[in-house]
Amino acid sequence: MEKYHIYFLSVHITAGMLALLCGLLAMLLKKGSKPHRLAGKIYFWAMSVVFVTAVIISLYKVIPFLLMVAVFSFYGAVTGYRVLYWAKKNGNGVQWFDWVASCFNAVFCAALLVYGIMKLVDGNTSFGIIAIVFASFGITGSLRDIRSFRMKTIKPGFRIGSHIGNMIGAYIATVTAFVVTNITGVPAIILWLGPTVLFLPVIFYWQRKMKPKNG
Repeated sequence: MEKYHIYFLSVHITAGMLALLCGLLAMLLKKGSKPHRLAGKIYFWAMSVVFVTAVIISLYKVIPFLLMVAVFSFYGAVTGYRVLYWAKKNGNGVQWFDWVASCFNAVFCAALLVYGIMKLVDGNTSFGIIAIVFASFGITGSLRDIRSFRMKTIKPGFRIGSHIGNMIGAYIATVTAFVVTNITGVPAIILWLGPTVLFLPVIFYWQRKMKPKNG
């Protein structure tokens, strides 16, 4: 079984590097252009491979935190991709799997929240705070999406704003995994939350820049 673990780990790392590259390109390229859409699609499918391999590795190595973060990050990519379609139809394009994904993510993030609280109780303050912050973002995102599924009228700015927020949110998780794995000698809380602090202004910038004038 160990040789299969090495195989999945190799695929996981390769897909993660591809996601990092294409995610960055999608942010830099002109929004809505063919290169942007191509980079975005490659990013999404690379994130899909990252998710599947992360689930396999986390179950084999019994790493519950990796499993929960994998679900949290992939949900951002899925929602960011899907919102371009269902929101265009003023909410009528929402499918049953959109509901399942949002509820599933909410449950996993709730478990991550409990995990973080348990870590705080055990005295692992840094890891507890990290888990609670990630869980809070995840639960908030799921609840926001579930509310939007019920909207009869969707403002023009919601579609692009949700797309940008979720896609870059998933990218933040990918960057976080990279720095945590490859950088040593830095406090864990900085490694885990640093990318979030760094990229949140990027999300706000692009959401503001791409927001339609009519809302």
